[in-house]
Amino acid sequence: MNCSAPDVGTMELFDLFATDAECERWLVPLMRDDIRSAFAMTEPEVASSDASNIGTGLRIEGDEIVVNGRKRWTTGALDPRTAFSMVVGVSDPEANRPPEVDCADSR
Repeated sequence: MNCSAPDVGTMELFDLFATDAECERWLVPLMRDDIRSAFAMTEPEVASSDASNIGTGLRIEGDEIVVNGRKRWTTGALDPRTAFSMVVGVSDPEANRPPEVDCADSR
């Protein structure tokens, strides 16, 4: 069924945000199960299953994105078919955080 982590979430991100060229290069082979993806979120110093704790920084310098941080675990990295990795990082540490959601209020 080709629905294992992290590929399903990666496919959804491509569907929402990727260009047509990026979809052709990465999404189509991922959906065909020709390649796999990896997802780098977990960091050694924080409980980074909560994305608001992410410490890895991302900044644009010219035509490049500079990544500065450490990841403890990258889901999918050991699969020999892994062709690329998505990295979770913070590009604007001063940005407003979304409001806290109380699950009890949403019922």
